Amino acid sequence: MIQTRQLAFAYAGGTELLFPDVEVAGGGVLLLRGASGSGKSTWLAIAAGLLA
Repeated sequence: MIQTRQLAFAYAGGTELLFPDVEVAGGGVLLLRGASGSGKSTWLAIAAGLLA
């Protein structure tokens, strides 16, 4: 299961990303889509524990 609540991230340059709440049950599928620079890779890095 993946679950995020009130997830946010700010880069040193001041760009702040606010992410929607997400809940995916075990065996579920998550689709991330959005424009370039919208934070898809950042969300994945946070969820994987690579960014704090």
